[in-house]
Amino acid sequence: MNTMIKQCLFVLLAIGVLQGCSRPGHSEVEVDPEPFFYSFVAEDASLVGLLVSDSTGTVATEISPGVYQFGPDYLPTTPITFESKNLVEPGASFQDIDEDGLKSATDINYNVGLEIAYIGSFSALGERTVFANPITALIPSTGIPSSGIGGLPEELFQLAFLAGIAGAPTTTIELSDGIELSIKAVLSRTAVLLTALQEGIVILEGDTQAAVDVSIAVLASFRDAEPTEGLADITQLSIAMQSAIESHVSQANSDKVMQLASSIGNTLASTTDATFYEALILAVQQNVNASSTVASILEKLTVQEFSRLDNSIQFAVKLANEIAESGGMSAFLNSLSIVPINVSGNGQSIVDDGVTDFNLELITSTETIKLNGSDAFFDQSELTYYFEDDLYGVKVDADHAVLIALNANETNLLGAAQNGINSARLLALCWNSVEQPNSSDSDVCGSENANLEYYALATQSEVCAADFDAAELAQINALNRQQISCN
Repeated sequence: MNTMIKQCLFVLLAIGVLQGCSRPGHSEVEVDPEPFFYSFVAEDASLVGLLVSDSTGTVATEISPGVYQFGPDYLPTTPITFESKNLVEPGASFQDIDEDGLKSATDINYNVGLEIAYIGSFSALGERTVFANPITALIPSTGIPSSGIGGLPEELFQLAFLAGIAGAPTTTIELSDGIELSIKAVLSRTAVLLTALQEGIVILEGDTQAAVDVSIAVLASFRDAEPTEGLADITQLSIAMQSAIESHVSQANSDKVMQLASSIGNTLASTTDATFYEALILAVQQNVNASSTVASILEKLTVQEFSRLDNSIQFAVKLANEIAESGGMSAFLNSLSIVPINVSGNGQSIVDDGVTDFNLELITSTETIKLNGSDAFFDQSELTYYFEDDLYGVKVDADHAVLIALNANETNLLGAAQNGINSARLLALCWNSVEQPNSSDSDVCGSENANLEYYALATQSEVCAADFDAAELAQINALNRQQISCN
């Protein structure tokens, strides 16, 4: 294992040496020395919108999403703290999963922080880049121990420091018990594991600044203990971190945090094919709360829940890529057609009502989606985005509402997608049933959303891939402004 990692390090170091060479010449011209800048790339996924400061209180500037830079010729004093702003500005700090620099439903709130005790030794001028992540946060101020940290070898920490998680190689290495993962996957899952634990600490300790401070202190205490286990065999994480947890977490919550460490370690240890390890952080945020117990944490933080959220993030990233590839949100909305689908006999009322000229329109001034459709009850209605639910919605009147999920749904409801070929974005019409009207204080959509009628929202390529017959395609074209030809 170490040989392969060292080969990767040699390439990185060689590049650094070459970049430091100057070209020979026959004369010298005196110029003002180039200033140096310390820049910190905060990650697992890019950590955007953080407050970054050194031990003197000097604050770095975020010069691009997830990159923080101190002023010219300033040597920051360790430890350097990277901290969420979400207590003061909710949603300001996040993990940029889709890497577009903007907060979207694909991204995950970052509510914790970390401190870096080691920033290396630089002599070159220009930009001095350091990668700040939960792995490099475990490097003591004296540098990376030759014996490694937490059971992971020294070379992995050198890669985390020199290349970062995103830039780590995909070379496969063998961990404990014969498990093989790429170097990049090992670094990613380690960073996610530690961040997920910190997120749980903040939730259990009460979502306060004091709780954030505890989450940072636990990681720093784990570093200072010079651990020899817990990161290679992650089923041992709770044992390895027990002292750090009990030293800083309140007595009322220490057993819960120990169970949390055990549950997330076992979950990731049982998963070898994850696409987004960050789903573990989302699982903690969605399933742990201030009233959680040891038993509820054990019950809810499962491999199945992690896999569900991993799948959800994959769909969200796919949507972000589709929007970018189509030329932006407006063009993407214009590409969608409404398609009747057979779900419990529903999905036909707009056909029966003779709705035509259906299309979606982005209203940039309000960031809403406008629904257009001749003879439709929702014509000209504007849907607002609800971030936590990842839904657009509008209550049209006392008896009607519309919901849209642009994030493709894994239930596979569109035509041939019933065979698992494709997934479908969904539009739901809901109404207050005339036959069994809801009470005046109930939701329009009825108890437990009983009064829902689903349609798919599909691009031309998706409609054609679903292999509708001529009559079905004619019905789709009759409903929509966009006319589809699959010849």
